[in-house]
Amino acid sequence: ETKTVQVKENQTLNFFVNVSNENAETLTYVWKFDGTTISKEEKDDYYLDFDTAGEHLLKVFVSDGTAGTSQEWRIKVEAVNRKPEFSIPSIEANEVEIIVLDLPEVDSDGDRLTYSFNKIFNELGEWRTNFEDAGTYLVEVSAADGELKTTEEVKVVVNNVDRSPVLNVPESLEVKEGEE
Repeated sequence: ETKTVQVKENQTLNFFVNVSNENAETLTYVWKFDGTTISKEEKDDYYLDFDTAGEHLLKVFVSDGTAGTSQEWRIKVEAVNRKPEFSIPSIEANEVEIIVLDLPEVDSDGDRLTYSFNKIFNELGEWRTNFEDAGTYLVEVSAADGELKTTEEVKVVVNNVDRSPVLNVPESLEVKEGEE
């Protein structure tokens, strides 16, 4: 009944018309969303995905084969903020390598992301390993878009690297003949 309908992304828009047909002819329906046919039924629904924010036009054309009528509605779709999504595969590196996490700068909504880590990585998502870091680590990585936050656990394996032996000898030795 209203000419403007407010909805949010990630919802289903249910639509229908009540048509009186005094001549009892068979009616045909054509529903269009922004000019694209989405249904040919008297009532139906249409999913508004996360890329639908903005104003749209829903129009129905009803015909009895001889005459027809149409009606249209303005559909205002409000954007919905989604939780940040990211995926970091398991990481394997050798001791004394620098591990850098490849993290997206923005989420699927275009919001700038900030990250935090529960251990070993600095605020840039980097870790400079040393010869004492061999082992397996489970690291929590959190991404926030200013409103919503997502946390993922990442497995990091640091392989032991064989080091050259270290000789600890003095620069010079003084001995007298006959001494050991």
